[in-house]
Amino acid sequence: MIRRREFLLGAGSLVVPLLARAQGAGQPLELKAIPVWTPFGAKIPPDNVQRTGREILSSLEGNTPYDYMTELATVADVPSGLKDRYGNDQPFNVRWDIYANPLIRAMFDDVGSHQRIDAGDCTAWCAATVGWCMMKCGYKFTKYNKEKKKDLRFDPVVAVSWADYGKKVDDPQPGDLAVFQNIESPGHGHVGFYVSSDKEKNTLTVKGGNQNQPAGRVHVTECGGGVPNNFIGDHVFPLNPTKDDHTSLRLIGYYRYSSLPH
Repeated sequence: MIRRREFLLGAGSLVVPLLARAQGAGQPLELKAIPVWTPFGAKIPPDNVQRTGREILSSLEGNTPYDYMTELATVADVPSGLKDRYGNDQPFNVRWDIYANPLIRAMFDDVGSHQRIDAGDCTAWCAATVGWCMMKCGYKFTKYNKEKKKDLRFDPVVAVSWADYGKKVDDPQPGDLAVFQNIESPGHGHVGFYVSSDKEKNTLTVKGGNQNQPAGRVHVTECGGGVPNNFIGDHVFPLNPTKDDHTSLRLIGYYRYSSLPH
């Protein structure tokens, strides 16, 4: 079954002719068209804004991927000078409403997964953010499988792929990968860096990209069906979700990557 968003994105590139009612017998029918549907965040931003996005990424320093994500959450939380359709400022650490956020798109480019401009910022970007932080510390996205004696092609922009990257652990430490799977769509999920957990409160804090905004932030971007204008930072997940939590994400596990690049 084609998902609603995929259908809309496909249909958005078409101009569908409609037959208008003829004004009189024997007269040719007038052709009209449905306006093209445009995804949010699909307009190319001004050159100076694109440069700023790149400068933000270039300014970051760290010893670990977790360091880079921590810095990214802070340094990227600056206004871009662009407004959304409601007149609100759009900082670099969130998906944008009208323009494509160059910082997000640059991370996709850097990890080797170039995004089409007509996709805007609607592409899920949690894994790309993690992949970018890993790449900055020299980690590779190809693993050697000793049992099968062949390379496994690793896709850094697919969240559930990260469950195959490191060694699964039961005693997570800050900086370990926390990988989630969407039980309604098993090929999709979420990934970020473990911060802390509280079993008594049934909470798990994850640092990453494309996470829900904290209270007080403005939610305006709808990417084809209820996807909010998510940001880079910390988010608290239910450790063991119940139906009252209204989430389809379930924790697969915690993964500790090698101290040396793969």
